[in-house]
Parts: sequence; structure tokens; C-alpha cells
Amino acid sequence: MSLIVTSVADTNYLHYINVLINSTTTYNPDYKFFMRFINCDYNEIMSKFEQNGVRVILETCSLDKKKNLIKDEDTIDALLQGRTLAEARKRILYSKFQCYCTHIRFANILHLLENEEDDILIVDADTIVRHELSQIEHILKDNHICARYRDLTSGGIEFDNEGFIGIKNCDFNKQFWSIVVDEIDKDMFDWDRDTIAMSIAYEKMKDELKLYKLPYTFKDDKLRDESYVWSGSFSVKDTDKYKLEMDKYGE
Repeated sequence: MSLIVTSVADTNYLHYINVLINSTTTYNPDYKFFMRFINCDYNEIMSKFEQNGVRVILETCSLDKKKNLIKDEDTIDALLQGRTLAEARKRILYSKFQCYCTHIRFANILHLLENEEDDILIVDADTIVRHELSQIEHILKDNHICARYRDLTSGGIEFDNEGFIGIKNCDFNKQFWSIVVDEIDKDMFDWDRDTIAMSIAYEKMKDELKLYKLPYTFKDDKLRDESYVWSGSFSVKDTDKYKLEMDKYGE
């Protein structure tokens, strides 16, 4: 069985996409890739990715890149935990362009559900895969979705880790992710709209949804040695450990 791995990148994230693809194929040589590139050079994408079997969508986005939008209070409080204001400031403010790049990846899911037969793995561009991912394939045989999420004291859940999600290719998910995309489109420039949209879809379809909670080892921003997948959150991108792992799979 093969998975289709999908993500989104602009010019600043091309080297991360390259590492994502190389690290994934090191341990999962049969996996396929579908990437959306925004404001990237056509010739570079063709030579570096499409000619090497990566299916691509290229698009141009003229949205404002000025960071003049402010994240909500809960997000700011989380960013400040253990950090100075100066360290967190670059993550408190965001631009419409950043928000678009973050949220448009969910359109990738619908495209693949409509046009492919393989199951799907949607990940952040700065993901590093460190082991084979056959567990995800097996989980999706019996579940619609596998992801990291937070259990709420109220008894519900919150999808607050959208950077690594396994998705079974089936009619149920066509409906689920259509709801997600429609809800995101209602307020594209709300940074947390993806979390809200997934929660809305969950509430509408939870009675039929077969959901599997992944352990931290499949989206680990603490870079633990036992983890299958490292996540390049802003707090670890500049660490030597993350950079050394990137170097293993770079160009």
C-alpha cells in the first residue's frame, strides 16, 4: 500500500519540502507526493520536483505579506509560555498571505479524494520523517482519520495539531473535509480557523467518525530520539539538533 503525502510551500519553504520528500522516501520509497507551490519559480519547481515524479499545483497569490493581524488571546498565552515577548513576537503577528498558505492545504485533501484512490497524509512542510510509516497505513484500514488532538474536560476534543493527519480515501471523508474547507472559507484570515473548522465537522459527523488518536511520536516538536516524525515548530527550527537532521536529507 502507498500513501500520498501532501503539503504547501512558498519560496521560503522549498528547502523544507525537499527535506520532507527525501526523508519520507528514505524509509517509504513507494509513497507518492502532491505539493502546492505558491509564488514559486516555474522552472525551479519543474526541474526540482515535477521531473522527479512529484505532482504539483503552482499558483500565484498577491495577498498582503505584512504581519499586521494579531492572534487570539489563548494562542498568545500559549506562545508566551517559557519565552520572552521578543521570542514570541514574530509568532503573535501574522499576515493574510501566511494565513492563506496555512489554510489552502486543506483544498489539497479534497482534490486528492476526488482524483486519487490512495489514502492521504497531509503534513506541515517542515516535517522530517525519521522512520517507515506503515503504522499509519494499518490504522487507516479501520479508521477514517488519524491525528493528534486534545481531549477536553467537557468530553469533547480539539484538533490543535493539524500538521500530521492521516486520511482514508472514502466517501465519508469527502463529506467531512468538504465541511472543513467550507468552514475555513467563511473566515480564511482567522489564524485558528482550521482548528475551528475541523471541530465543526467533528461535531456534525462524530457519530459515524472513526477517529484514531496518534501518539506524540508522529508529530514531535521536542525532537525526541524515539519519535517517527519531527515537527519543525518555530521553537526548534534554529536548534542544532533539528538542523543536523535536516542536513541528512538536504540536497
